[in-house]
Amino acid sequence: MTVRQTSGGLFQLAVNSFIPNKALPPRRPAAMELLTRINFELALGCFEMNLADGEIRFRTSVAIPGADITPGLVEHLLRSNICIVDERYPQIMAVLYAGVTPEEALKPKEKKTKTPSEPRFDFN
Repeated sequence: MTVRQTSGGLFQLAVNSFIPNKALPPRRPAAMELLTRINFELALGCFEMNLADGEIRFRTSVAIPGADITPGLVEHLLRSNICIVDERYPQIMAVLYAGVTPEEALKPKEKKTKTPSEPRFDFN
């Protein structure tokens, strides 16, 4: 998390989450497309990729007067960042390592219907 003062006197509070896996050169075009498609749907934050080394990160930020930075605001920014990365991480990994196309990675998954199952243990 970083905080810096802007030229207008506001403070920019930013959270960056780094994806631990870099996009290898052959998969960078597909990764760029996936991140662009994801970003188009997002209301908060954005994914970024360093084209030189394939590093991927997710950034959320807000610019506010310094007196308005509260623990609740910081918590909201952190939780939002982590939840979005957690939600999108499987799609990113599928494109980077499983050869899945960005379109396939973003297709909604079919929801499995839960069926009653036999208990694994019997407690006589």
